[in-house]
Amino acid sequence: MIWSLRGFLLLTLSLASLWVADEASAKTRPAIALHYGHNAPLEDLKVFDIVVVEPDHGYDPIAQRAKGSELYAYTSVAEVQPSRSYFKDIPAVWQLARNGHWNSVVLDQTPAPWPSFFADRVIAPLWQRGYRGFFLDTMDSYRLASHFDEAAQQAGLVRVIQTLHERFPGIRLIMNRGFDIVPRVKDKIEMVAAESLYRSWNAGANRYEEVPDADRQWLLTQLRTIQTRDGIPVLAIDYVPPNDRALARETAKRIQADGFTPWVSDSRLDTVGIGAVELVPRRILILYNGAEAPAVNYTSAHRFLQMPLNHMGYVVDYADVRQPLPKDIYRDRYVGVVTAFNGYMPSALRREFSTWLQTLKNQGMPLAIVGDFGLAPDKSWADMFGIQGTSLSIYPPLQSQKQHPMMGLEAASPLWKRTPLQPAW
Repeated sequence: MIWSLRGFLLLTLSLASLWVADEASAKTRPAIALHYGHNAPLEDLKVFDIVVVEPDHGYDPIAQRAKGSELYAYTSVAEVQPSRSYFKDIPAVWQLARNGHWNSVVLDQTPAPWPSFFADRVIAPLWQRGYRGFFLDTMDSYRLASHFDEAAQQAGLVRVIQTLHERFPGIRLIMNRGFDIVPRVKDKIEMVAAESLYRSWNAGANRYEEVPDADRQWLLTQLRTIQTRDGIPVLAIDYVPPNDRALARETAKRIQADGFTPWVSDSRLDTVGIGAVELVPRRILILYNGAEAPAVNYTSAHRFLQMPLNHMGYVVDYADVRQPLPKDIYRDRYVGVVTAFNGYMPSALRREFSTWLQTLKNQGMPLAIVGDFGLAPDKSWADMFGIQGTSLSIYPPLQSQKQHPMMGLEAASPLWKRTPLQPAW
């Protein structure tokens, strides 16, 4: 069915939610988000105490700190991708293996110069930009090599962390796994993270999966030991499809019930997931045809929709269907999508638009169609949206048979003069 705008707005208000940990837990555990996308919505993410970002995307940690939120830089200790600026300076003898799933090289942690190299080439430039917190990833990647000395590799990781504290007083570190070395560095790390407690991403099979019970129980044991034995808080990072907010919410609550700080997001970590805080989405995307007006502020969408939406607290984003259609429109930031057309869009655009809109519907995105469809719906499109066709053909001129008393107060209601309306099937 096609929802009325009123019904659409009522639904979005009823679905919007904001939940946090119980008051005692919220005071002791920071709310943490991870977003590795090129355009992380930092203005939205400032409600989190810590936001882990990909520093090569050019974010300003000093500006974010002024808003009460701290940016932590993602760094990879035991792996490196060839795209990193320092990759060309890593000696070949330091390269242990390859991680084909992520197109990265596994690095040997035992060479004596390695801790200084990591501090000088990876951390120092970020420190100069204002970063004071760092997320240390790939701590166990040496195990991907066919031959390695585990004790020597772990000792190398400890030297890296010790070197960072010597070189950068006050540095704050979140360590992803590396469970075996936690007792030796527990006074130098702020938190231990682990991925895939309940839901995981299988990079080899390219799919989301539920974590087997045996694997989950093993990981739970490790994380609870770290909390009780070492007194270090734990961040649990799980992965669910970006369009399944209900599953993300359920997973985050399960993690929180275990006593850990949750973050549940998509496999690429480039959408706004759910953690100790769930953001209330406040954006509505409106699609319009720019050929119908000289500027967006003259369109029906702007004239008749934006003001009531703004009054209800929503931010409106516009997309002209003549331009490439927006990608990655999910419920993490958008409460819904509205189409507002006064007639048909150019025929060359209709197939792509139809597919795009049907994809959003399949993903559970609330939709409101205001005015014209913008195209002649084919049978599959009509069936999906619950539209019933008719074989009746309508020809002008048209005559008004019934009119509501509130209409025609100042002038008679005009009758549209249009070409014959024919069903498309």
